[in-house]
Amino acid sequence: MPLYDYWREPDGAFLVMRWLRGGSLYEALQRGPLAAAALGRLIEQIGGALTVAHRRGVVHRDLKPANILLDEDGNAYLADFGIAKDLGKQVSPYQTDQTSVVGSPAYLAPEQVKAEAITPQTDIYSLGVMLYEILTGQLPFQAPTPIALMFKHINEPMPALGQMRPDLPAAVNAVIQRATAKQPAARYADVATMLAELRQSLGYTPDLITRAVGAPAAPSERTPSGRRTTYETGLIELRPLAPPSDPGLYANPYKGLRAFQEADAADFFGREALVETLLERLREPGPFARFLAVVGPSGSGKSSVVRAGLVPALKRGALPGSANWFVLELFPSADPLGALAQALLRIAVNPPNDLVGPLGLDAQGLVRVVDQVVPGGDETEVVLVIDQFEELFTLVADEAVRAHVLQLLITAVTDPYSRVRVLVTLRADFYDRPLGYSGFSALMRKRTEVVVPLSGEELRAAIVRPAERAGLRVDPELVEAIVSDVGEQPGALPLLQYALTEVVERRQGRVLTLTPYEASGGGGGVGAAGRGAVQRAGWGGAGGDAAAVLAAGDAGGRGRGHAAAGAADGGAGGGGGGQGCWMG
Repeated sequence: MPLYDYWREPDGAFLVMRWLRGGSLYEALQRGPLAAAALGRLIEQIGGALTVAHRRGVVHRDLKPANILLDEDGNAYLADFGIAKDLGKQVSPYQTDQTSVVGSPAYLAPEQVKAEAITPQTDIYSLGVMLYEILTGQLPFQAPTPIALMFKHINEPMPALGQMRPDLPAAVNAVIQRATAKQPAARYADVATMLAELRQSLGYTPDLITRAVGAPAAPSERTPSGRRTTYETGLIELRPLAPPSDPGLYANPYKGLRAFQEADAADFFGREALVETLLERLREPGPFARFLAVVGPSGSGKSSVVRAGLVPALKRGALPGSANWFVLELFPSADPLGALAQALLRIAVNPPNDLVGPLGLDAQGLVRVVDQVVPGGDETEVVLVIDQFEELFTLVADEAVRAHVLQLLITAVTDPYSRVRVLVTLRADFYDRPLGYSGFSALMRKRTEVVVPLSGEELRAAIVRPAERAGLRVDPELVEAIVSDVGEQPGALPLLQYALTEVVERRQGRVLTLTPYEASGGGGGVGAAGRGAVQRAGWGGAGGDAAAVLAAGDAGGRGRGHAAAGAADGGAGGGGGGQGCWMG
């Protein structure tokens, strides 16, 4: 589930997540059968989410239709990890852990009821129960009380699928029976193996296409008013786990004119080597080890590599203890102390009435405030990601404020007792600005990593791999055309993303071809269209960074054009902050 923001207040903690308009799978099943094409995606997406969680040592423990949320296109999101079990976490013998019965009685694995060890096979059991429910329209076990229901999971065999669905092959029942075996060791080794057998069991039943669900739903059938009210048999067709035949069912994996965010990490490719380099820099010892500046030309992808590459890696534990660090993103804006205070309030356990005042007292202000609002000892660190650091020099009018903020950062990364790390992204044409300040110039000289243009192979990865994740395929001819047009230019990433967004929107079927790219004018047409889109969206007017980058696609290069970096962004060149579009 994409997480957009989070903060704490005295009366509770708050998460801002994507608003999913499709409700839950439970609600969808109450309204009637799902479209056949949607079902394949549903099982794949649930299984994919579980696979990722299990690989990271997390067991959901409460898998059920009510915890599967749907967007307006029927894409499934696994939610409510509130009782999830972290298998790698050391637990005190005085904490409630595996000896607690948690979960929903209708889907509980026997080991959950008996308070035995929790493993990924616990989720596989619940997935098998849910699959039975989807196929039959009812739960496998019924009982008057939750306790009686839980004992049925322990003692009674799973009902044979053929009793409710004689039209389904015995192999489908075999998948469910193995997934719901009473002993975890008898179940599938992992979710991927279970899904592979499910695909195979349904691959030899052509009569299922029409007899079970009929043709895939038309768009109107995906709305509540268009769904059938009777629960027909089955929700599976011959190719339930294959890519959907309706081109509209594919999510666009490209980001258009906006920079990648942390929630886009799964679609961020081509910068793996740079992310590893940044991690290596953060592992380096030394007096300035807690600071790193990521510097590059306009449109080079500085913000994206930090937000969608480095930050997710830190949260995965790429550095010792980093999985438990707080990561705060902010822009300096015209009020950098206010922006810093607002960022810290998101994680404050006991937030004071005023943070700006304490931050402005002296050079120790940031170190002191972090210790005040984020208790937890030395192991709880705070990473400040300051994007578009050039705003501190272009938007802040008061020189005293600018100098004080720089001194706060210097102290925060050099104080031996500090729990603060600082990452900044800075446009290359503003690299000289922080060098004019004593102390900070030493940080910049020793702790700067430069973002170079994407290589040809990196461009190919950025083109092909997001499409593959979305179930799309990119024609090699299109790949080479875009690589040739974009070249190893500093502004390649925004032009690339905008071009591919347009191709996906204009495609026919699941293959991205050269035809829609050339129909839009190739690099030149996409550049002109991109500039127009930036201007219509109000991103910085003539000084807008993304507009300048994309405008360069209007000329040259086999009729398609080449990208070049813009000269000024909205913040530095006048014309608005432009924080939501491509700023590096």
